[in-house]
Amino acid sequence: MSLQRRKDDAARLALEQAARPVVPSDLLLRATERGTRDLRRRRALRRAGWAVATVAVIVFLVWASVAHPWQAPPADVTPPVEGL
Repeated sequence: MSLQRRKDDAARLALEQAARPVVPSDLLLRATERGTRDLRRRRALRRAGWAVATVAVIVFLVWASVAHPWQAPPADVTPPVEGL
Protein backbone atom coordinates (compact mmCIF):
# COMPACT_ATOMS: atom_id res chain seq x y z
CA MET A 1 0.00 0.00 0.00
CA SER A 2 1.35 3.40 -0.93
CA LEU A 3 1.84 6.25 1.49
CA GLN A 4 -0.81 8.38 -0.24
CA ARG A 5 -3.36 5.60 -0.03
CA ARG A 6 -2.67 5.08 3.67
CA LYS A 7 -3.14 8.83 4.28
CA ASP A 8 -6.40 8.82 2.34
CA ASP A 9 -7.66 5.78 4.29
CA ALA A 10 -6.71 7.39 7.60
CA ALA A 11 -8.48 10.62 6.67
CA ARG A 12 -11.57 8.75 5.49
CA LEU A 13 -11.67 6.72 8.71
CA ALA A 14 -11.30 9.88 10.83
CA LEU A 15 -14.18 11.53 8.96
CA GLU A 16 -16.42 8.48 9.32
CA GLN A 17 -15.78 8.24 13.07
CA ALA A 18 -16.26 11.95 13.70
CA ALA A 19 -19.28 12.86 15.77
CA ARG A 20 -22.03 14.30 13.67
CA PRO A 21 -23.65 17.42 15.06
CA VAL A 22 -27.25 17.20 16.17
CA VAL A 23 -29.47 19.30 13.96
CA PRO A 24 -32.48 20.93 15.64
CA SER A 25 -35.78 19.67 14.31
CA ASP A 26 -37.10 23.18 13.70
CA LEU A 27 -34.03 24.36 11.78
CA LEU A 28 -35.87 24.48 8.45
CA LEU A 29 -38.74 26.49 9.93
CA ARG A 30 -36.39 29.01 11.57
CA ALA A 31 -34.31 29.37 8.40
CA THR A 32 -37.45 29.91 6.32
CA GLU A 33 -38.77 32.55 8.72
CA ARG A 34 -35.45 34.36 8.76
CA GLY A 35 -35.20 34.27 4.97
CA THR A 36 -38.72 35.63 4.63
CA ARG A 37 -37.98 38.41 7.12
CA ASP A 38 -34.74 39.32 5.30
CA LEU A 39 -36.56 39.36 1.96
CA ARG A 40 -39.27 41.68 3.32
CA ARG A 41 -36.62 43.98 4.78
CA ARG A 42 -34.73 44.13 1.47
CA ARG A 43 -37.93 44.88 -0.44
CA ALA A 44 -38.85 47.66 1.98
CA LEU A 45 -35.38 49.20 1.74
CA ARG A 46 -35.44 49.01 -2.04
CA ARG A 47 -38.86 50.68 -2.18
CA ALA A 48 -37.75 53.37 0.25
CA GLY A 49 -34.66 54.00 -1.84
CA TRP A 50 -36.69 54.37 -5.01
CA ALA A 51 -39.11 56.69 -3.22
CA VAL A 52 -36.24 58.89 -1.97
CA ALA A 53 -34.70 58.95 -5.44
CA THR A 54 -38.03 59.91 -7.02
CA VAL A 55 -38.61 62.69 -4.50
CA ALA A 56 -35.05 63.96 -5.08
CA VAL A 57 -35.62 64.13 -8.85
CA ILE A 58 -38.93 65.94 -8.39
CA VAL A 59 -37.38 68.43 -5.95
CA PHE A 60 -34.52 69.07 -8.38
CA LEU A 61 -36.90 69.63 -11.29
CA VAL A 62 -39.03 72.06 -9.27
CA TRP A 63 -35.93 73.94 -8.09
CA ALA A 64 -34.53 74.11 -11.63
CA SER A 65 -37.83 75.40 -13.03
CA VAL A 66 -37.98 78.15 -10.38
CA ALA A 67 -34.31 79.16 -10.12
CA HIS A 68 -33.32 78.84 -13.81
CA PRO A 69 -29.71 77.94 -13.00
CA TRP A 70 -28.79 77.81 -16.70
CA GLN A 71 -29.28 81.57 -17.12
CA ALA A 72 -26.52 84.07 -16.41
CA PRO A 73 -27.12 86.14 -13.27
CA PRO A 74 -28.18 89.76 -13.82
CA ALA A 75 -25.40 92.35 -13.75
CA ASP A 76 -25.21 94.41 -10.55
CA VAL A 77 -23.61 97.41 -12.25
CA THR A 78 -24.88 98.99 -15.44
CA PRO A 79 -22.31 99.91 -18.06
CA PRO A 80 -21.53 103.61 -18.43
CA VAL A 81 -23.62 105.49 -20.97
CA GLU A 82 -21.50 106.90 -23.80
CA GLY A 83 -22.36 109.33 -26.53
CA LEU A 84 -24.59 111.73 -24.66
